[in-house]
Amino acid sequence: MPGRNSMIDDSRLRVFEAAASEKSFTRAARILGISQSAVSQSVAELEKRLGVPLFERNRGTVILTSAGRELREYARKIIYWYDAATEAFKAGTAADAGPVRIVSGHDLVSSVLPEILRPYTGAGSRYRFDIVSAADVLSSRHGADMYLWSRVCGDSGASSGMKPAAVSSICAVACPADRNAYGGVYDLSDIKADRLAVWSGVTLPHDCSSKVSFRSDVPGAIVSNVLATGDTVGILPLYCVKKELADKTLVRLPITDLPGPLEICLEVDAGFRDSAFQTAVSSRLRDLFLK
Repeated sequence: MPGRNSMIDDSRLRVFEAAASEKSFTRAARILGISQSAVSQSVAELEKRLGVPLFERNRGTVILTSAGRELREYARKIIYWYDAATEAFKAGTAADAGPVRIVSGHDLVSSVLPEILRPYTGAGSRYRFDIVSAADVLSSRHGADMYLWSRVCGDSGASSGMKPAAVSSICAVACPADRNAYGGVYDLSDIKADRLAVWSGVTLPHDCSSKVSFRSDVPGAIVSNVLATGDTVGILPLYCVKKELADKTLVRLPITDLPGPLEICLEVDAGFRDSAFQTAVSSRLRDLFLK
């Protein structure tokens, strides 16, 4: 098929990603600031070039086909690296004037933030970062270029109307030898020991407060407490214990009545707003939380 092996330009992929994300050509057009017909034409041209249908159309709603889901995995990476490359070689960025000051919650600064910033660190990077870890990001954000924090879904706050950049779970973890890890624990009331180590961002039901033996706004301290005692259940964000769960230092308990989910919020100062840097960071943040 003519053109089948030629490069797909990133503008069509951006339209495709917006339509996939919104599940609607109309909403994608609104977000992109173009007409619905332009969205439809761009998707149709992409489908023709690839030779496969990417969406199932049904009364204003569009759903990705299997080929569409496969393409989306590539599209996200391509868009991310287009933006990263553009930002890396663009002269006169806001970051050239000095370090990028980032204020981040304790739960994100050691687990998520390094992954977000990885493409912008190392030898040859034009970026320098001044990172501040804070228990209350919203009250500490003065003078920051970027701030990243989490909140339990539904919590009120100064930016409660904003759309979260990503969503994650709160989980319960225990040492493999803990009797709670052997099954039969599905609710907080099922926990067999009256020892809970709880991240301060989580509010447990009142009838569980007597079980809390340790509370901290630093998730690493929760993990250390669970490992040190051997019979304490930790309750904290899932993204803070991915390494421990992967290497089986800790096990996740199938408790269903935990608060959550957590919304991950990202905001930037006016100097970075709508920049390629913000776009790339936002995209990378979403990708980190894809299941």
